[in-house]
Amino acid sequence: MIPQFVVTCPSDLARLAGEISSEQVQLPITTVELQLLLPLTTSDEVERCLNDAESFSCHAYDLRTTRRDAIRVLSLTPMFKTWRLVWSKFPPEAVQNFIFNINLPASNIVTTWADSRIYWRRSVPNTGGMAILEGRVYQAVLILATVMRIRSKGKANFSLTGAEEYVAMQSQNDRREEIVFSSLNAIVLLANGLVVARRPTCVPDFDWSRPKVPYKN
Repeated sequence: MIPQFVVTCPSDLARLAGEISSEQVQLPITTVELQLLLPLTTSDEVERCLNDAESFSCHAYDLRTTRRDAIRVLSLTPMFKTWRLVWSKFPPEAVQNFIFNINLPASNIVTTWADSRIYWRRSVPNTGGMAILEGRVYQAVLILATVMRIRSKGKANFSLTGAEEYVAMQSQNDRREEIVFSSLNAIVLLANGLVVARRPTCVPDFDWSRPKVPYKN
């Protein structure tokens, strides 16, 4: 059996699906790891990720060329539809283990309180900078996990990595605060059928048809 496939974009997953359909890969596959978020360490990498159609991202970006609090949130819908469509082409029970590797962006993107911050488990800031919308990540990963469970007839294992990392956030008085990003653990329970699937109260209702722009106070 093939020990493990690591895929970082829909084209990688589509290529693997094609190899399976043409019987180039022996089934079942032991592990498929989806690296949904690649580590981002510089603002240039963030910009490249936003402009790359192959990249997966759930970032809000500070458009400093226009105004400080003009933040564009990249919609996840098209990319997730692609992941889900490709995965649906996999034969049932083709994969024994699914791993979501969610690497959070590095905290060294943070510069100063006024210029740029990374927010975890909070609403999009109106001061500019970077932001992650936890609800979008939760919803979209849960959709993918559901598809995976259907394709495996509920027999495959499911796990998350990288979601428990502590992210350093610079506070206004330059103290370092650590905020744990942990709610995605619930997805493992949901995907493995250990609890009843339900929408958490922390997940807002999103209009997936267009990117969000935060309101101004």
